[in-house]
Amino acid sequence: MGFFASVWRDITSMFREPRIEEEIADEMRVHLARLTAYNRRAGLSPEEAARDARRRLGGLWVDPQGRQQRTPHPSRSHAA
Repeated sequence: MGFFASVWRDITSMFREPRIEEEIADEMRVHLARLTAYNRRAGLSPEEAARDARRRLGGLWVDPQGRQQRTPHPSRSHAA
């Protein structure tokens, strides 16, 4: 790959990256909502349904600002 092609790729990737992150966050929200709804239909409370959905997604979830978050693993908890 030539120098200019490499520079062009780097420049264009700066503009694509936030859009890709937004798409991933949107997809995570969809999966989380579907799993939560499934859990609610199975009889779980809203809190239990959401907690189980996050756990099933590997502890990943998206906060209201659209940022991906990770639920702390119970074994890493500092609570005694």
